[in-house]
Amino acid sequence: TMPRKRKPTTKSSPKHESNAHMSTRTHSAQSHEFLRSLQFSTPQSNLLSCNRRRLECPSCGRMRHAYCYDCMVALEEVPKIIPRLEMDGGENITTEISPPQEQKKNETCTRTPPPLPIKCLIIQHPGESKSKSSAIHAKVIAPGAVTIVQYASKEMDAIMGTEHQAQQRPNAAEVNRSNAVLLYPDNEAWDLGDLLGALLQGSADKDQGGNNNDSSSSTATTPRTLQHLTNLQWVVFIDSTWQQSGRIFRDSRVNKLTHVKIKTQKTAFWRYQNKGNDFLATIEAIYWFYREYYTALTGNAYLNEYDDLLFLYKYQYDLIQNLYQEQSRSFPRIEGYTVGGEEQQPDQDIEGRPRKRLRSNEDAENEGGAVSS
Repeated sequence: TMPRKRKPTTKSSPKHESNAHMSTRTHSAQSHEFLRSLQFSTPQSNLLSCNRRRLECPSCGRMRHAYCYDCMVALEEVPKIIPRLEMDGGENITTEISPPQEQKKNETCTRTPPPLPIKCLIIQHPGESKSKSSAIHAKVIAPGAVTIVQYASKEMDAIMGTEHQAQQRPNAAEVNRSNAVLLYPDNEAWDLGDLLGALLQGSADKDQGGNNNDSSSSTATTPRTLQHLTNLQWVVFIDSTWQQSGRIFRDSRVNKLTHVKIKTQKTAFWRYQNKGNDFLATIEAIYWFYREYYTALTGNAYLNEYDDLLFLYKYQYDLIQNLYQEQSRSFPRIEGYTVGGEEQQPDQDIEGRPRKRLRSNEDAENEGGAVSS
């Protein structure tokens, strides 16, 4: 047999490679600056000072760092160090929406963050490792507002009903299409700001563009009605790889929820994925959802109200940045991910103190409690 001819390979020009490298560097620097701009209600230095050894989880007895990703709780010595976000006590969020208020001049972020306005349900793929899931951060920081269930589990059936029950009584379950939206950026998704504006104005049969469709016209498209969404209390997130999310999304209990999307943001995540920089880690999506929700309803500029949601994420990001900088190593698979700077010298931690040398990326994962997704 004749040997197969190899297809000629096309090499990128040095100029193209240089431009791509500069683009990656710019993105990494921007992500670094964004995370440095966060303001937390408790200083991260307190967590660094106590997180040098494993502690016993009060629930399961396993040895963990900072928090237990199996029980989704902070360890006994660090509950006051990890910030806590509370849940709004209102029962009917939709009817409690108020018109935008004029922002006070020189207003600064309060050290007591406002409560989360609606509850959060996270549906986790069975194959998603809890030790690598950034969704756990949300449960640890806002335990009263966040519920995490595994897909196709009894816990999911308890809160959303079985598929058969949802078909027979679509609004009977605790989370249903009358009180929940799904964050999923497909072609049918509402922009979050537009959806909240429609609910605020009571325009339930209004399309996203703001024009009412004429039902008498044969060419009119079917409007995406909001008549079923009467009492917004929940936002639902899918916690999985993007390749695995389709299985959960196709479930009728999930798919029939009103789909919403947030403005495009860039990820600062350290786990490699080939979808692009605008595909976020779960905790990033949660943060940006609540941030956009808050500003859309109040009309105020964002003043760090929900930065605490990224407290553990930023902590782990810093651990990884410090690890590779102090060992003068390049980050695998994500070119230009580590960012140098005067604030983070190789022989110092993020507080400028001498710190021990970590042996491997696994050590960084162990110090942070989890390297998450």
